[in-house]
Amino acid sequence: MEKEEIKEISYMLGCCKDDVTVTTEGGENSPIYQGCIGFSHKLEELGKQPAYIYYFNRNLPGDDSGAFHSGELWYMFGTLKRNWRPNSAADYELSG
Repeated sequence: MEKEEIKEISYMLGCCKDDVTVTTEGGENSPIYQGCIGFSHKLEELGKQPAYIYYFNRNLPGDDSGAFHSGELWYMFGTLKRNWRPNSAADYELSG
């Protein structure tokens, strides 16, 4: 990967605990999550800002689905009020 090939933007990369590509690999040790960390390190190596990396493991309230693919978006974008789940004060604090 060459420095010129990477756009000069802020990157945010991560995954959810119960995402299809994560659950069978043991969460934070999964290849997809480790790849996110590796990309961030490569950015630093090339003199760019490191990426924002996250691992979302909050089980969403209301059912037993866990922390599934895209479940973090309500939290990340501050739109919890737009979902149908019985969110608690802790959910709003996490979102903040």
